[in-house]
Amino acid sequence: MKTEHTLKNNLCNLFAILMSLCDSNIKNQIKTMTKYPDVEAELDSMKLLGMIKKLVYTDWTNDLNKSHDRVMAHLNLMNKRHDRLIAHLNSMNKHQDRFQDIQDFCDQNLTIKKCVAN
Repeated sequence: MKTEHTLKNNLCNLFAILMSLCDSNIKNQIKTMTKYPDVEAELDSMKLLGMIKKLVYTDWTNDLNKSHDRVMAHLNLMNKRHDRLIAHLNSMNKHQDRFQDIQDFCDQNLTIKKCVAN
């Protein structure tokens, strides 16, 4: 009984925390969803998470074509992964360029030392 009450309180607190973490654009979009009044009345944080997930991964598509929405959500996720991969590769290229610059400097330094020693 007590743990059930604690769980309900924690889920209600989670609802408030989730809403506070959303920016104003997401909050406004959530509040315009048809399910929101019921979710807010129940303070159902799990349904709120589902609504946030739908907004973030499907870019606010409608429920008319669920197969299309699933494909678009998957494509959006893959695009985000692709963008992160490209950023990581660009970062690696920068480090590789710096390493090459250091290697070139060391080679030049050795050449200068050889010339001075002769």
